Amino acid sequence: MQFKEGLGWKACYDEERNLYTAERSWRGYYQLCEIDKATYDALGAEPIDGERDVKLIASGRCLFEANDHYYTSPYCIVKDDIHLLDNISFFMFFFFVILSKLANCWQL
Repeated sequence: MQFKEGLGWKACYDEERNLYTAERSWRGYYQLCEIDKATYDALGAEPIDGERDVKLIASGRCLFEANDHYYTSPYCIVKDDIHLLDNISFFMFFFFVILSKLANCWQL
C-alpha cells in the first residue's frame, strides 16, 4: 500500500486491488471517498494547497460521511456499504476509523 497525506486529508493506493481511496476531515467532519489514479497522482502535487486537494477528493465517489459540529445534529451516512464489504483490504484499513466516527456520532 502507498500513502499520501496533506492538510486535512489522507490518501491510499492498494496495489493488490488497484484501489485508490482518500479521506478528508476537519473539525467534526469526515468523508471517505474512492478516487481515480489521476486524482491520486494530483494530490499533493502543488505546494501546500489544502483547498485544492480537498476539492479533488470530494469529486470522487463518496463511501462514508459523518458530521458532528455545532451547526447541525450529528449524523453518519454509509453511502456505499456493499462496495466496502467487497474490498476487504480497503475495509480493514478504514474499519477502525469508521467505527470511531460512528461512536462519536452516537456518543458511545
